[in-house]
Amino acid sequence: MLFQTQLGIMDSTSRIMAENVAIKKLDGKEKGKINLSKIYYFFIWGQILFGTILFLFNISEPRTLIILGAVINAFAMFIHVALVFWLNHKEIPKVFRPNWIRKIIAVVTFLFFGFFSLLVLLDEF
Repeated sequence: MLFQTQLGIMDSTSRIMAENVAIKKLDGKEKGKINLSKIYYFFIWGQILFGTILFLFNISEPRTLIILGAVINAFAMFIHVALVFWLNHKEIPKVFRPNWIRKIIAVVTFLFFGFFSLLVLLDEF
C-alpha cells in the first residue's frame, strides 16, 4: 500500500512539474513543439536518482528521512508562498487581489518558513 502511494506521489509531482515547465516554455521565447514526455521522465528519474543517492550515502534511518522530508517541504513552501504572493500582486487584476489581512498572513507565513529553512541550513553548515 505504501509503495503504491509513493509511486502515485512521484507520478503526480512529476506531472505537475513537467506541465509547469512546458507552460513556461510556451509562454517564453521558445516556440514550437514541446515534448512533455521527455520533461516528465526527466523529473521522475530525478526523484528516483535523489532517493538512490540518499540510500548510497546510507541515509536510511526513518527519523532522518522524515526530518529531511520536512525540511525539503518547508523550503518548498517558502518558495511557494513567495511565488503566490508575487503572482497575486503582479499578474492578476487589481479587483481580484487579496486584501491587507491576507497580505499580512502571506508575509507572516513567508517569514515563518524562511526563518526555519534558514535555521536548518545554518545548523547543518
